Amino acid sequence: MRPMALGQRRWRHRAPWPMVALLLVGGGCRGFHGEEERTAPRARVDASGEVALTAEEVAALGLATEAAESGSILTARTRFGQVVAQAGDDVWVTAPLPARLVDLRVSLGQTVEAGATLATLDPSLDAVGRADLAVRREALRGEQDAAAAKLHAAEVELRRVSKLVESGLATAADRARAEAAVASARARLTEVQHSDRTLRTYVSGHLPLTAPVDGVVVEVETTIGKLLPQGARVVRLLRQGPRWVDLAVPPEERTGTRYEIEACGDTLPARLAARGQVVHDGWRSDRLVVSASDSKCLAPGRFVAVAVRDAIAGVVIPRSAVVRQGTKWLAFVETRPHTFVPRPVRIAADDGRRVAIAEGLSAGEQVVTVGAAELLGEIGFTRPGALTPTGPSTAGGRGEP
Repeated sequence: MRPMALGQRRWRHRAPWPMVALLLVGGGCRGFHGEEERTAPRARVDASGEVALTAEEVAALGLATEAAESGSILTARTRFGQVVAQAGDDVWVTAPLPARLVDLRVSLGQTVEAGATLATLDPSLDAVGRADLAVRREALRGEQDAAAAKLHAAEVELRRVSKLVESGLATAADRARAEAAVASARARLTEVQHSDRTLRTYVSGHLPLTAPVDGVVVEVETTIGKLLPQGARVVRLLRQGPRWVDLAVPPEERTGTRYEIEACGDTLPARLAARGQVVHDGWRSDRLVVSASDSKCLAPGRFVAVAVRDAIAGVVIPRSAVVRQGTKWLAFVETRPHTFVPRPVRIAADDGRRVAIAEGLSAGEQVVTVGAAELLGEIGFTRPGALTPTGPSTAGGRGEP
């Protein structure tokens, strides 16, 4: 055999290595591509954000849907108010003339009827006192006529304002003021009539002080044996009837659709009588009315907590149907079987169980109610950043869950 040259021997030793390396690299690349093809997830999200799944994938994610409905959600906020007696409901029984208190027949918290004797006075009238009594009775008759005329005028005005309210030319606040004027005039007439009856009995010796109205004794300001000057307060009565609550609210706050007062260990219903027109110290004062049957423990001057409830209308869906992506809220709408579109929504109200959607959904659309968070997570894994919908954000708003 002919011996090889030195260069030829080197070539025979070197030549196979580049070929082997090329084969290894080529085979390795084919192996890597094959592995990538086997492990890469199938793209489920198109450019518009629509998500297409198979029936098996829907079952694996546990998705469930239901139709969105038009409706409303009742929300609540807490405000505070002060109990106010209506005109004529908070009554002081006073000594009509100087006299000594010889008997006291009532105690605090006692319920009395109109005409019941509260106390007995012993007046000491001389000739001058009797003449003064006659003058006062004559003056009371004139006051009684004036009070009756004022009550009649107030009732006529109330009827006029009520008709204007029905035709939209006056407000509920105008009617409330007219009703208050009638109540005040009626209370004044009752007071004058009671004083006249009292003076008529003065000449007979002992003078009984009687209750001018049905009510509860809330204060006694004297003791037996005390000499009382004319006009001295003896017993304070609170008439059993409706109570007002003046509610302090921010000036621009909307009125509620329902009000509930927390008092007496119970929840008492109330209704709005008038929306306040005047802002004082940065607050508006709305007047509520509590019915007579519910107001027994509401003493004038007492502060109470009030739950103001609003019915917020919108497209109502379960709370589980909305998920957050960044600063936005999304709901997944099933547009075709097993095909879902992420929809930006604005939440108007949230009661913890349901949400009212103000924008982004229509009644009748099928939304994902179970598995929305899992669906969002699956989409984020398959195509990071695929969901970037635009729309109004409720971050920091009243309706944010």
